[in-house]
Amino acid sequence: MMCKVKSFVILGLIVLICGCNKTEWCLFENHLTVYSDIGLEDWINNGSTGASDLKYVQLEDKVTIIQADAFTNCNNLVAVDMGNGVEIIGAQAFCNCSNLTEVNWSSSLEEIGVSAFESTAIEVLDLPIGVTTVRAMAFASCDKLKSAILPDTIEVLEYNFAHCSNLETVELPQTLTVLEEHMFSKCTSLEKITIPASVKVYGYDALCGSGIKELIIEGCLDEIVSFRTSQCPNLQRIIFLDKPPKKASGNGGLELGIVGGTNLPTIYYLKEHQEFWSPNGESEWNGISIVAIESLEELPPLDL
Repeated sequence: MMCKVKSFVILGLIVLICGCNKTEWCLFENHLTVYSDIGLEDWINNGSTGASDLKYVQLEDKVTIIQADAFTNCNNLVAVDMGNGVEIIGAQAFCNCSNLTEVNWSSSLEEIGVSAFESTAIEVLDLPIGVTTVRAMAFASCDKLKSAILPDTIEVLEYNFAHCSNLETVELPQTLTVLEEHMFSKCTSLEKITIPASVKVYGYDALCGSGIKELIIEGCLDEIVSFRTSQCPNLQRIIFLDKPPKKASGNGGLELGIVGGTNLPTIYYLKEHQEFWSPNGESEWNGISIVAIESLEELPPLDL
């Protein structure tokens, strides 16, 4: 079969790819190039016996869907270039690719499936504008992930990021309405996070077992399902920039949404909302001390 050679740059290296003009994919020295959806399906069905040795994947613009389990357990895979055509990444597409550090995202990407990048080695996550849906555990157990920036086009962000033990910073989308249960469970390096005003429901133990010290809630929550401060042992303060939550449904039938631990945080609120937090001079809310401030500049430094 006659072949032509093309090159592309990834990870700063010029990589030569053997492109077979009679097929829709070509594998050459651990580098896979796929030219179409049909080609990817054919590779999965007929050519993936050597998938465990893959190091680089290049998807051309005619590839629009990465099928479920397409590259699961490709432990030597280090980089993926999705081109500009991929719209959907299927469930577990790159799950357990334990050395995958670099992903060049498609500008057409809309949906990322369940566990699609679970247990990969991605360090910085910066999803492109246009992504609307990130399914459950898509980035769970990524223990090298340090930073996550999520665009404001996201409408559905299911349970994610649990057990990302090195995650330090997160920018949540301003379109998010629900912070799902256990979203940042066991994110032990996450010390600060801001919940955008668009969020109306704080899910069950969303920060359970995290390293959170400071939580800023920008809007008025409709509901705190359960926030057990005992499960956030480093939490020093919660800052509300709006009125108190409308409903704190609690855990196990308790009325209080924020269930106390041995080291209770302090709640800070803006004085402009004092009539809602402390109409009669109350010094506590749900058993937790509350302090009025004019602005965030008045906050004391956090303990180390």
